[in-house]
Amino acid sequence: MSVDEPPAEEIPPARVAAGVFEDWQRLLTEALAAHGADPGCRAPVLASVVVASVEGAIVRCRAQRSMLPLDRVARKVETLLTDAVTRTA
Repeated sequence: MSVDEPPAEEIPPARVAAGVFEDWQRLLTEALAAHGADPGCRAPVLASVVVASVEGAIVRCRAQRSMLPLDRVARKVETLLTDAVTRTA
């Protein structure tokens, strides 16, 4: 299972790669906060949802050999982000 802890002496490649996702999430959180989303709650949650949604959609695109999953996620993410920054403005 992908969420199981590896042995203490082992750093799996997936954990190393996950650092990139954390960086993206941090940058997106900062950008959302700069545009008015609540930095203590809403911005980090939305950033997490965006990163997970886009990455999941990319996996599905590859499996389905179609851009449709990413197109659908992009439309919904755009709505969520617009709502997050316009509600607070």
